[in-house]
Amino acid sequence: MKTRKAILGITIAAVFAMASMACSQVLSPEEGSVTVQLPGGSGGRAYTEAERNGFTYRVTLTGPGGRTVNAEGSAGNAVTIGGLAAGLWTVEVRALNGDKTPMAYGSDTVSVTAGNNRAVVKMGDIIYSLSQLNSTLGAAKNGDTLYIGSDIEITGPVEILKDITISSIGNHTLRRSGTYINDLFQIGGGPVTFTAEGNNSLILDGKSINANAPLITVTNGTLVLDTGVVLQNNDNTGILNTGGAVYCKDGKVVVSGGIIRDNRAMTTVGNGGGFFLANSDFTMTGGAVYGNKATTDGGGIFIENILISASTDAKIVAISGGSIYGNESLSNGGGIYCEGSSAIPSLNTVIFSGGSIYGNSASILGGGILVWHSNVIISGGAVYGNEAALQGGGVYLLNGDTFTMTGGHICRNTAPGGVSPGGGLYIDTFINVITTGAKNAEIKQNIPTNVDASSVGGDFSGIAIGGVNGESDVCSMHY
Repeated sequence: MKTRKAILGITIAAVFAMASMACSQVLSPEEGSVTVQLPGGSGGRAYTEAERNGFTYRVTLTGPGGRTVNAEGSAGNAVTIGGLAAGLWTVEVRALNGDKTPMAYGSDTVSVTAGNNRAVVKMGDIIYSLSQLNSTLGAAKNGDTLYIGSDIEITGPVEILKDITISSIGNHTLRRSGTYINDLFQIGGGPVTFTAEGNNSLILDGKSINANAPLITVTNGTLVLDTGVVLQNNDNTGILNTGGAVYCKDGKVVVSGGIIRDNRAMTTVGNGGGFFLANSDFTMTGGAVYGNKATTDGGGIFIENILISASTDAKIVAISGGSIYGNESLSNGGGIYCEGSSAIPSLNTVIFSGGSIYGNSASILGGGILVWHSNVIISGGAVYGNEAALQGGGVYLLNGDTFTMTGGHICRNTAPGGVSPGGGLYIDTFINVITTGAKNAEIKQNIPTNVDASSVGGDFSGIAIGGVNGESDVCSMHY
């Protein structure tokens, strides 16, 4: 087999033209054509004659109704495809070596109209091995995308200190070697995004080996998990308390898609079956976190922002979409455990405006969510079907600054072993509880009685206003 050649930073201009362009047929007003100028170089370097003769470009267009059109060309030449119906088209370009092995890939989505349209496809290397992944990352520039083209066994940590996207052009797995027990990726700077093209998947698999680290460690960086990525089967049994799938310190995690499942934090004090964040921001707009387990707190997500101070940036935990379900904590916070600064609770804010937290369990407090030393705002979303052995089957709030509820649903949660009410919401020692205007909020059908509040101030006047279905008493208050 011929030696594979890496191709970096190729930009292809796809120009959609009318019949006046070089097109073999007359186009109707509802049709267009695509002209792709295939590059004669990469990264500002012109190809040698051997390279120009060796590379073939395969262009694939997929449009309305799933119609697919293919064409081929060579470096430095143009390919024109006509007779394309108006609508949304995906343009994919693959650079093939002499053995017809894809070496680079790029894609774009363009809305084809009767006028001239333009698409830019930026090419990135296709990665087939761990050594190629490391060498390509070393040469990559901020903003580059690397495409995984096969399953790869990880035998040592992959360090990423740049703004890089790692995507998959098939259903491929990056899996832990049977003899390797540390993290698969070490991230600083960024953002570093993991995703997959189209309906494909990129799986990071810990193989349920007793490891000493999570799958991904982030230090002073940003991690983005997007559609198609899966983090699974990582059992962290190391002495360091760093979570099951992801550990982030002094950074940021964004979950906009993907799946985090079946990971475990199994140390003696094992926190964060899925995620462990320390002094970091967390944003979730999509995706799913499920089936994770912690031997202590935070079955799905553990956030410990206890070292923030007035001289540092305030931290935000914001959940507006996605699902957190079926996670288990052997102590507190089955779905989410979040702790702010005891000195200045107002510096850590938890905002729950959408998504769902359901079917999680905690062996002590807070089946769905446990938050303390923080501001808490619930304006949407649903917390339902969770269970805690003692108090706060749905939500447990402790020693906080301000709790505001203007929407959302806390329903059908249970705390069967509790000595006091609070199956849905248990509030313990909050400075202010503000629920005025919560007509769209529901707290009902929890066991035992829906709400328990202890040692709180503020205004409770809105919490018993009818729910969205007109109930006159959606919760009961106990002092």
